[in-house]
Amino acid sequence: MRILVIGDEIIDHYFHCTATRLCPEACAPVLHIERVHHERGGAALVAANLESLGGNEITKCFGSLSHKYRFFADRTLVCRLDRDRERVVKEDEYWSRIEPLAKEAEAIIVSDYGKGAITGKIGLRLTGEFKVPIFIDAKNDLLRYKTGFAVFPNHNEHVNGDFRRFEHVIRKMGDQGCVLDGKKIPTEPQQVYDVTGAGDVFLAAFVWEWAKFGSLEIAAQTANKLAGVSVRHLGTYIVSPKDLECS
Repeated sequence: MRILVIGDEIIDHYFHCTATRLCPEACAPVLHIERVHHERGGAALVAANLESLGGNEITKCFGSLSHKYRFFADRTLVCRLDRDRERVVKEDEYWSRIEPLAKEAEAIIVSDYGKGAITGKIGLRLTGEFKVPIFIDAKNDLLRYKTGFAVFPNHNEHVNGDFRRFEHVIRKMGDQGCVLDGKKIPTEPQQVYDVTGAGDVFLAAFVWEWAKFGSLEIAAQTANKLAGVSVRHLGTYIVSPKDLECS
């Protein structure tokens, strides 16, 4: 299946440090950087997971770039710094990139972190003009979307907009699994190290499994399992079919 992934690209920077003393200027640890690595986040992480799971033709078109810097002392997150919207493609330019790709897609994933990629105009045109299934994960604002095949709110998000215009609602419930159109789909308990990117893994796994079988319930079960795998790792994690076999 040809799947188009659009939205906000995020780069996660991880600084792994040691902390043996407090700063004399304030009650704060002095961090000594030992290792740094960088991972994809947001729409880029969704696309990376789909590519790793395989079986589909994935096209990516991102409209913004943000950076998140996380500083760890051992496994403890001490501080996070965000630099949002370093690059935002102008609205008309971004739509001109999306439109021809959307015409060729058999499914579209929108990873909208509210960083500027998806404007009201783009959201309304996308969901009004294209009849393919559109899967929407939007942070806090659904008003920019006319409709959609499936929407993925978090359990703790107060999302603006009425769910009734979407065909399916999959509410992510963290360690409780998810709720698919009012039906609870439980998950196995996990030892959680880091929930960063778990929602992106859930979204990618859901669409991947749906593309194979067309079953929303099976897709929700698989998404639960692979999101559970991701939280066992520090930082964002890219799953594979082997993770499903071992989960």
